[in-house]
Amino acid sequence: MAWFGRLRLCVQCWSGPDLAPGDHIVTHCEGGGRAALGAAAAVRAGFDDVRVYYLSFGDWVRDESCPIIRD
Repeated sequence: MAWFGRLRLCVQCWSGPDLAPGDHIVTHCEGGGRAALGAAAAVRAGFDDVRVYYLSFGDWVRDESCPIIRD
């Protein structure tokens, strides 16, 4: 599947009931490619406040100053 096909599928994922266009979105992955695709999809889905975390989630977890919120 071409990248634009993946983007279309990702846009559908951002249409969940727990998300609203005013929400702050931060995407992350291990290398950056999937995070960038997810962020592009969030913007296409109507979110304005979208960021890509430049490091991996593993890096985030190792930094004690970075919060992890579990529901």
